[in-house]
Amino acid sequence: MARQPYAGSISSMPEVQQPLTLIFKNGRAPERIQNYMMSSRTLTDLDRQHYEQIPLDQIDVAATEQANRTRGVDFQIPATSRE
Repeated sequence: MARQPYAGSISSMPEVQQPLTLIFKNGRAPERIQNYMMSSRTLTDLDRQHYEQIPLDQIDVAATEQANRTRGVDFQIPATSRE
């Protein structure tokens, strides 16, 4: 059976996303990060040579959402999974 030709498109350039701006509760200077992963409790900055894990309770979530929304960046904390 012959395989149908691929009808989608292939892009050689990955989509560049705007960095995420983090606003901290303790007055720490805001940071912009590009490569990160987030759980319901921790944001891990993957841009650094040694990953930095930032507990979400150190981030001013409302201010971070606002700062990013104005630039068109979606910031949402994942829901807690129930096991």
